[in-house]
Amino acid sequence: MIKLLKYIRYLLIAALLTLFTQIGGLIYLLLLPIVPLLTRSFSTLWKKHLLNIGIHFVSYLVTILLVLPPVARYFGRVPLPINSHAGIKPLNTFTWLCNRHYVRPQLLQTLHNVSQQLRKQYPTTVIAYMDANFPFKKGYPL
Repeated sequence: MIKLLKYIRYLLIAALLTLFTQIGGLIYLLLLPIVPLLTRSFSTLWKKHLLNIGIHFVSYLVTILLVLPPVARYFGRVPLPINSHAGIKPLNTFTWLCNRHYVRPQLLQTLHNVSQQLRKQYPTTVIAYMDANFPFKKGYPL
């Protein structure tokens, strides 16, 4: 019975991560068998939990920053800039951390054009976006 509750907890966490980030749940489930092997040398429970969270977070960041953008291009999506050097930036970090900054290439080009025209007239102006879309499924509700 306790094992069943444990598996239900894993599935609920994965479902929530998938709902918010679209790929967080998959990364979580893929790391479940690996993390205990990496944390077994730590004796205290709080160190194991801290390392567990750290491994998941670092793996998630590496995936969304290095792996996800090329894969999203296959699905016809490109990421919006996550810093303001292009005159376009997210309103907050949550937007790109949850993978809600993917658009079609035509929209990215349009945003760049509007940003350039706007910066000619108002040089310090930056376009801040909130939510765009996830990298894969079209019509995913935000």
